[in-house]
Amino acid sequence: MTHISVPALSVSGRGGSRVYGQPPPEFLQWPQSVSKPAGGSAVFTCVAQGVPEPHLIWLKNGKVLMPGHNVKLTNNNSTLALTRISSEDEAIYQCIAENSAGTNQASARLAVAQAKDLPAAPQGLTAIGLSTIALQITWNQPPANVTDSIIGYVLHIRKIGEPDSLELQEAISKDTFQHDVTNLEPATTYSLYLKAFSPLGASQQSYTVVTTTLGGVPTPPTFFTKVINSSTVQVLWELPSKAGKAEGFRLSYRRVPHADFERPIQLPYHINAHTISKLESGAVYEVKLVAYNGNGESDFSKRLVSLAEEGMSDQTSGGDSLCQCRDGEASLGSIVIGIHIGTACIIFCVLFLMFGYRRK
Repeated sequence: MTHISVPALSVSGRGGSRVYGQPPPEFLQWPQSVSKPAGGSAVFTCVAQGVPEPHLIWLKNGKVLMPGHNVKLTNNNSTLALTRISSEDEAIYQCIAENSAGTNQASARLAVAQAKDLPAAPQGLTAIGLSTIALQITWNQPPANVTDSIIGYVLHIRKIGEPDSLELQEAISKDTFQHDVTNLEPATTYSLYLKAFSPLGASQQSYTVVTTTLGGVPTPPTFFTKVINSSTVQVLWELPSKAGKAEGFRLSYRRVPHADFERPIQLPYHINAHTISKLESGAVYEVKLVAYNGNGESDFSKRLVSLAEEGMSDQTSGGDSLCQCRDGEASLGSIVIGIHIGTACIIFCVLFLMFGYRRK
């Protein structure tokens, strides 16, 4: 029997070419055309199968696309991610799947929307506490010509003190301008902002508002004082164990025996130390600290600190478990104790001399 070798026939068709008798790569997932705002990100996914396993490459307007400063290829080139996109990234992106059996291609378009094409940021955002577990937000209804281009809103919610990665998001209807956020924690402070969405992408975010659910004020902070030098005191305190339980702190001080405190120093929730300088050398000061949230201020914790001796530290702190000294009580108590100790020493010395003399 004579074997005759027949050359393979190359057949071209829509979307690719193949060698006759072997199927070219087949797409399981095609990239989808998208419209994204300038400065945002876009992701295209392309999945193909075949024997042997096909290799994927990407083209931008017909030219091979290589990874760069804002171009990233992952998952064996099946995922194309574009970041910080601009008008220069607007193009046709082609996914080419090829193996020894042939090639196939799929394409998608990226449209880049400029800021003028996107909705304006929502205005007039406000929030109030409804209950221990709910907040109510409202915002201004945009003009009719703007509303027509909006397909909905997205509310971003984050507990104060938690990282952005734990942010929650809620979708809201385009015809809604008031929304209740539920299943929150009591007496906890949240930051919220809103974005409007159109088919072209998202608006800039609204102003961020900070609001606290009902349920009470923070617990009094426990704090310590440390004398740095004759005119400087450092105040340190413990932060709440749970994020969002305090919106911030107010630190104030007065020179004893003056009745009025200096204007409070406002400190954010994540700060737990502050240095008070330019104090009067040798004077006694009363330091007061409160924590606050949207429901009000905690009870205050306060300490007396003397600048009479440089380097002296006040290791006591405010709180129910420790002494709450008021209006010079600490200094007066120290003086009384000192007098008692001195008197005891004098009596002991006199008795020692008397008994020693009698023995002689």
